Amino acid sequence: MMIAMSAGDETFVPRRLDLERLLARRSVMLFGPRQTGKSTYVRRQLSGAIELSFSLLDQGLLTAVLADPTRIRREIEARDLRGAVVCIDEIQKCPPLMDEAHLMIEERGIRFLLTGSSARALRRKGVNMLGGRGSDRVMHPFSWCELRGRFSLDRALNHGLLPPHYLSDEPDEGLASYVDRYLMEEIAAEGLARNLPRFARFLQTASTTNAQMLNYSNVARDAQVPRQTVVQWCEVLRDTLIAFELPAWTRTVRRKAVETARFYFFDTGVVRALRRMGRVVEGSADFGPFFEHYVFWSSAPGSTIVGRALPSPGGARGRATRSTSFSTTGSPSKRKRRAASSRSTCGACGRSGRNGSSNGPSWSAARNARGSNRASRSGPWSSSWPPCGTKDCEGSL
Repeated sequence: MMIAMSAGDETFVPRRLDLERLLARRSVMLFGPRQTGKSTYVRRQLSGAIELSFSLLDQGLLTAVLADPTRIRREIEARDLRGAVVCIDEIQKCPPLMDEAHLMIEERGIRFLLTGSSARALRRKGVNMLGGRGSDRVMHPFSWCELRGRFSLDRALNHGLLPPHYLSDEPDEGLASYVDRYLMEEIAAEGLARNLPRFARFLQTASTTNAQMLNYSNVARDAQVPRQTVVQWCEVLRDTLIAFELPAWTRTVRRKAVETARFYFFDTGVVRALRRMGRVVEGSADFGPFFEHYVFWSSAPGSTIVGRALPSPGGARGRATRSTSFSTTGSPSKRKRRAASSRSTCGACGRSGRNGSSNGPSWSAARNARGSNRASRSGPWSSSWPPCGTKDCEGSL
C-alpha cells in the first residue's frame, strides 16, 4: 500500500521518544543526523515543558553568542528563571555555551535541552560535556511503531525513513541533495576530509558494503585512498551518527577466529542515493540486504523507541550477527590442519566442540566408559558422538 503524502503537508507523526519526564529531573543532550526530526519534535511535543528556547540557526543570535557567550545567561537572569527548562538548538555551533549551561545548572537549577547533529564537534574541541549532569539521547529516523498504519515497506526501503523523504512522493531529488550537500558539509566541518572528491568516492564505495562485513583494505583499494584514511573516515561517520557497526558474535569458544563487524548506514534511502541505484523491488538481488538493513534498525535496542544509542559489543544474545571465520593466513598445509581441527556441534547440548578433543573427558575415555558399540548408545546425542564433554552436557560422563 502506497501512502499519498507530501513533504509540505501539515501531517505530523508523533515520535516515541519521551523526554518530558526525563527533563523534569535533569538536563538532556539530544543528538541525531539532520532531518531526523529533532527540531520538529521539540516544537510539537515539548513546547509545554520548555520555558525558553534559542536556535543557533538564527545567524544574528549565533553571531551574538559567538562574540559574547554570556548573552543567554544574562537573558535567563533577566527573566529570573529557576528550575526551568531551556532549549538550545544546534549547540555544536557554539561550544563555549556548554560552560554557560554548566554554570546555570549549578547556580539556578536550570535543566537544559541541548540538541545538535553530533557530539563529535564538541568532544573534539575538548569542551565541557556537563560532567555527568545530563543524559544523552539519539534521534533516529522513523520506526514502524511510530508510523503504524502509515507504514509501507516499499517506501521504507526506497525512500528511507528520514521524515521529509519518507513523506515525500518524489524523494530522489531530496535524497540526492541530502547526500551531495549535507554529508559533504558535515564532514568538511570536521576539518578531516580536505579532498572532498576523494571523500565522495569513499562514501560511494562504503555504501556498497552496507549490511556486509566491513573490510577496510577492500574499501581503501576500491576508493583509491590509504587504508588508514578509510579507518579515520569510518570513525567520522560513526561519530556523526551517519553509520553504525554491529559487533561480531563474541560469545564463542572458538580459537584463532577473525571477528569482523557488519557496517550499516543510518538510512536505506541515503544508501540508495549514494549508490545512485534505481528502486529496490521484491525479488531483486538488492532486496535482501536492504530488508536486512530495515530489520536491523527495527529490532536494535536504541532506535527512536527509547532514544538511546545502538547496542555496544557484548549485547543481548541474538542481537548480534555471528561473523566469525577462521584465519586464512599461512601455507595451504597449515590451513588444512586448521580446517581439520575445526569444531563440530554437540548433539546433546548444542555447544561447539573441537573434533578429537573437548573441555571434559577425552573421546577415548568416553568410549571406554560407554562402550565402543555405537548401536548401544541412545539419546539425542547418539548421532553426534563424542559429546562435547562439558560438565552439564547430558552426553558427558
